[in-house]
Amino acid sequence: MSMTARAPVPTEGRQRDCKRYRYTFLRHDEERAVAAFELFLGSEDSAYELAKVLLDRSEAELVEVWSDGHMLLRLVKTPAPHTRAAPNLSADNRQNSSVC
Repeated sequence: MSMTARAPVPTEGRQRDCKRYRYTFLRHDEERAVAAFELFLGSEDSAYELAKVLLDRSEAELVEVWSDGHMLLRLVKTPAPHTRAAPNLSADNRQNSSVC
């Protein structure tokens, strides 16, 4: 199910130099959007930094940032570093384990 929400953007008190940035978060197959929204930000640097933070926190594998019909940024989430596998906890050693 896809949902698009639009809310009126108040212009009072908004800086005139803010630009509209469209964020599209995609799965690895690039055919299904996980989320898409528009924000008004004061600089491209802010748009880049926000894209990094939001991609790290999302389930999407990549994000595209667009402004004025041009793609400014496309970030792909890097795989998490390999971590040591958790020990196999059978029913016998679960009682003595400190793992929650």
